[in-house]
Amino acid sequence: MNRFTLPRDLYHGENALDALKTLTGKKAIVVVGGGSMKRFGFLDKVVNNLKEAGMEVTVFEGVEPDPSVETVMKGAEAMRQFQPDWIVSIGGGSPIDAAKAMWAFYEYPDTTFEALCIPFNFPSAPRPSSAPSPPPPAPPPR
Repeated sequence: MNRFTLPRDLYHGENALDALKTLTGKKAIVVVGGGSMKRFGFLDKVVNNLKEAGMEVTVFEGVEPDPSVETVMKGAEAMRQFQPDWIVSIGGGSPIDAAKAMWAFYEYPDTTFEALCIPFNFPSAPRPSSAPSPPPPAPPPR
């Protein structure tokens, strides 16, 4: 048996960043990697869309490939200081994986890396009551 678990929603495809305008909350943190998201304008669009939703936004930049424990812990500390309602990650797998680990240490500060390494032991992420339901999936291409 195989299982793939993600604690939150992933949005992708054309106009996916526009979904950020529909989120409700007061604060969002954006987790991003080395710079291509900034160079190509995606980071600005994410920040602007979150601000359009009425949120205060901060950015955690510099997640390296194969993120280090140090980076994850710095991000978790940034989240504890900022207290975001939303954690948004853009870029490749490294920023997304780092954001998930940061979330675990932000929401569960007493957890350890060893505990998170146990299969099926990752804490669940209940959908906040203020979170919109995800949009229905697009029909498959013909």
